[in-house]
Amino acid sequence: MRAHDGCSAPCLRAALAHQDRSYGRNRALYRLTLSRSLVRAGEVDEGAAQAVESLDHLDEVESGRVTRRLMEVTGLLREVDAAGARDAADRLTEYADLSGAA
Repeated sequence: MRAHDGCSAPCLRAALAHQDRSYGRNRALYRLTLSRSLVRAGEVDEGAAQAVESLDHLDEVESGRVTRRLMEVTGLLREVDAAGARDAADRLTEYADLSGAA
């Protein structure tokens, strides 16, 4: 299963739950895609939390697709006027700056 725009939050949660822990790239991508879906649906706090949790998987991957999704989610979070979204965006930005992903 690929993480894509047409997949709903429940679909993405199921994909993430069944993804082998050894596939860090897929786990990061699914978690960031879930985050994007949640933020767009107005579930900003959960979306921000999922985005921050994706950082646990990013150290083990180098993927242009994951990096693009990370930057996309960071941008979405920056558009939201909520402390949790700002904090998450700051953490994602800090990660990107330190890892050279930005």
